Amino acid sequence: MGSRCLFASAARLPSRPLSLEAMSAKSRQARARSFAMKNLGDGNIKEISNSMLVALLPALMAKNYNGLIETVCDELKSRFA
Repeated sequence: MGSRCLFASAARLPSRPLSLEAMSAKSRQARARSFAMKNLGDGNIKEISNSMLVALLPALMAKNYNGLIETVCDELKSRFA
């Protein structure tokens, strides 16, 4: 009987990952940064928001990605020109 309850409760667990609303703010930010870095690496800089580009700069500086830093700065300049 105990195992039956265990299986019944397991059946009610969500079969898909939690929604973004259910994730912690820190986790959402990390996911957004990861997505932005992937877009940046793929050359899709236009897909990244202004605030995310600014947020990525310290990480790029820490890793000495000078070419990407210049690209991000040039993109921000063109957006605010």
